[in-house]
Amino acid sequence: MIDFLLLAASGLSGRENNAKSPFVPGIHAFERWNEERRSSDMKRSWQHFEAFGLRLFLKAAGSIGIERASWIGEHVLKWIGPHIQRHEKVVRNLEIAFPEHGADWHQRTARAMWGDFGRSLAEYAYLPELSRKDSNSRIDVIDHAGTEALRREGRPIVFVAAHLANWNVPAIVGQIIDTPLSVLFRKRKNPYLEAVIEHWRNQMPCGFIDVDGRASKAMLDELRNGRSIGLFIDRRTSFGEPLPFFGKETPTPTIAARLALKTGAAFVPARIERLAGVRFRVTLHPPLTPGADAGDDREAARQMTKAANDLFERWIRDHPEQWLSTTRRWPRGTMPQPPEAKTDAFA
Repeated sequence: MIDFLLLAASGLSGRENNAKSPFVPGIHAFERWNEERRSSDMKRSWQHFEAFGLRLFLKAAGSIGIERASWIGEHVLKWIGPHIQRHEKVVRNLEIAFPEHGADWHQRTARAMWGDFGRSLAEYAYLPELSRKDSNSRIDVIDHAGTEALRREGRPIVFVAAHLANWNVPAIVGQIIDTPLSVLFRKRKNPYLEAVIEHWRNQMPCGFIDVDGRASKAMLDELRNGRSIGLFIDRRTSFGEPLPFFGKETPTPTIAARLALKTGAAFVPARIERLAGVRFRVTLHPPLTPGADAGDDREAARQMTKAANDLFERWIRDHPEQWLSTTRRWPRGTMPQPPEAKTDAFA
């Protein structure tokens, strides 16, 4: 009915003898409203479709066993990933981080990254299994941070990590090392998709802090109450400090280091590696501290975050296919450093 009225109104507004009609502005407003309605309806339909697709995928994954589900997830996303828009961002990030390699290597590594993403996505259906203490044999923790001693001292920890392997694993580590932990997360813009993810996320043994809420205050409160926090700091932020990453400066969040300095918490980088199949190794690095030449807290936070960046860079070089790099990591216009020689060897 609305479309019929719009068709009639469009015909009326297009007549020359009605060009000065007082109805024409109203007709144009009606046209704009209907376009917005159609756009909103299409967006909502797509959001429902995304949520339905993920729900169906996770239901199927949850019925076939974790190893098989993870394997299927890898192969499905290896096929889909290179055909979606974000693939260009993945390839561009790899071009900037690894200019010594050629286009074939960048494409192969990006495709392998989608495979690892697919594994992690399928493993959502098994987060309750991975989170139970009797299933922790799938997650090996190497503790170089001395978390037991820190716990005896009553000193909380600020865990920082890069998006490597399954990004949900760090949230489970707190339970393994008997450290109360809350992690930072961001809700999906699609509310229906977020509801699906939230169902599984809330079954992990940790607290959650919404990055779009009063995150800084919430993290500070957690640390002051003796709880540790965990967050990823390998993403570009508009309010970050310009720090080098793979030889190129990019805005980098220093909030984690600043909170550690403010509260006396230990600043501990955590490395996540996917081993064979659905097995992971989490290595907790010794706490990072600023140098003696840090003149103030801002410089101290910069030094600590740069040191974490240096570790992330080394870990990514070891397993570039496990780096989830689907967002633009460097500012627009950043160009790869021209290499002396390129090779297509897969690292």
